Amino acid sequence: MASSSNLIFSTLPQGTRETSVRISSPFSTSVAVIRDHVNGLTTETATQRLSVLVPELVRHNRLYHREGTPEIDDRTYDLLYRELELIEEKFPLLQHRDSPTLRVGDEPVDSLTPFSHQTPMLSLSNAFSSEELHEFNQRVRRFLADEAPEVIAYAVEPKLDGVAAELVYLNGVLDGAGTRGDGVTGEDVTHNVRNIRSIPKQLTGDAVPARLSVRGEIFYPLAGFEQMNARRENAGEKPFENPRNAAAGTIRQLDPRVAAARPLTFVAHSVGEVEGFEMPPTLSQQFDQLANWGLPTNPINQVTDDMEGCIAAIE
Repeated sequence: MASSSNLIFSTLPQGTRETSVRISSPFSTSVAVIRDHVNGLTTETATQRLSVLVPELVRHNRLYHREGTPEIDDRTYDLLYRELELIEEKFPLLQHRDSPTLRVGDEPVDSLTPFSHQTPMLSLSNAFSSEELHEFNQRVRRFLADEAPEVIAYAVEPKLDGVAAELVYLNGVLDGAGTRGDGVTGEDVTHNVRNIRSIPKQLTGDAVPARLSVRGEIFYPLAGFEQMNARRENAGEKPFENPRNAAAGTIRQLDPRVAAARPLTFVAHSVGEVEGFEMPPTLSQQFDQLANWGLPTNPINQVTDDMEGCIAAIE
């Protein structure tokens, strides 16, 4: 996260009592100062503080893990996080359902259970040359027949090498997650997905579907993978051989604390079922809608005017 100075942990809305901790630099505030601050909170002021602190931490997670534009450094984030832990420890009934502390991991599950996909998660076909892409374009045109436009535009997105997964949101709240498996039935990995910081536990905005199925890839960014392997080697542990296998092994761990301690991330690549909301017609517009709900999409996705543009984007 980016370095910063003259920071203010956060401010409350106008008209409420100021309960934030002000610091002149990230290193001038200790946990002891924060503990004294929390000990002085009442139920009312703690409620006010959590109403700012939780969304602020969620926002910093988004800036760091999804947008790559952090506003605070790691130590400041850790102090904010510690403040949240202390408040929730003192006022457990005030804990928010989307609190970042809920991502640290629950007790291990006994085994992975089946996860059924309402709409099958099909695998992708491959094309190994521009000729095969042009053949695909002709098949699309034949399929559309009289409804085919003069020029067919294509959405182009990179194929990420990780674990295909489906997230299910009910009324905007993350309800379940499963691997692709055979396309019809996968493995329930909800306990681990809840610990991936880039995945929102609750969608943003007022207009959210009654049910939303989002498909995407769970993977390790290369920088995070290399840092994780470096830590493993320093600890005398065997490094992972490659990011894909490491992601597949991590997401299937029975103990969610393992996934919580590793830098997994998620990028959405398609939509499954949507109930109670009308999605826009094109894939690129659907990506925009997913991003509006707080779901991570790939920033280098693009739309090309025709197949030639698609081939150029790939090359």
